[in-house]
Amino acid sequence: EGLIPALESTHAFVAAFPESSGALVELARTLGSRGDTAGGNAAVDRALALDPGDLDAIMLKFWPEDPNDIQKVNEVVPVLKEFVDAHAAVPGAWRSLARAYLVVNRTDDALEIFEKAVGLTPEDDDLRSEWWGELARHQHHDRIIKDSLTLGDMKKRDWRLRWNEAEAYAGLGRKIEARACFSAINFDQDLHVDIRK
Repeated sequence: EGLIPALESTHAFVAAFPESSGALVELARTLGSRGDTAGGNAAVDRALALDPGDLDAIMLKFWPEDPNDIQKVNEVVPVLKEFVDAHAAVPGAWRSLARAYLVVNRTDDALEIFEKAVGLTPEDDDLRSEWWGELARHQHHDRIIKDSLTLGDMKKRDWRLRWNEAEAYAGLGRKIEARACFSAINFDQDLHVDIRK
């Protein structure tokens, strides 16, 4: 019974913002929690029709309940790939596929797809920082530096990219460049004090 007000408020949210894929994702979750699988699926499909790059909608549509279950993620990869191929200009779709490839240990494919997604939306620092984070995790520091050199003034970019750049220089043993990058972050008055520490 406690879910009824939530359902009513979610329906009201969708009615107020009919072009919001996020609102439809919330509706899908609420319906799913009430056992209305068909209604939830319909809401997800509407969300993806509005925005085929909505990561939450893609998760609900294609991913298993446990996103770390290698076997189940591997089973959905072909269907997810079909969706991505049908929306080849949508970076969010590629990003989700890259994440799936990471789960099933197709690391090289994942990194290549992250790069493709970044190429589709080069100003998306959140996406680029996820790609760089995975490059760093797999010791591809040289690729981070190579990409950073294409961005111009790093001070204008998200602090996470600047931090990853500094870490990449450190990972390559280029201590002078790393120190310079970390110092630039430390002395940047525009950044939050906790980041500058």
